[in-house]
Amino acid sequence: MKTITLTHNKKKVLVNWANVQFAKETGDHFGNDYVEVYFSNSDYISVEEGLADIELLLLNKTTNHFGQSVITGQD
Repeated sequence: MKTITLTHNKKKVLVNWANVQFAKETGDHFGNDYVEVYFSNSDYISVEEGLADIELLLLNKTTNHFGQSVITGQD
């Protein structure tokens, strides 16, 4: 199970990426940009992280023995 932590409504959420179908960049009429993450059951959440940030989280993620996300290569 690959999980990453994202920001939804100013709160941190843990996302099991195995349940994600796709993510897409979008925005609202106020000029706010965000990413919608769509799940297998057709539900979705809007997150503050961009696609490039999510890609880095997925590529660089390892999990420590407590199951917490640890980003490698960052101090």
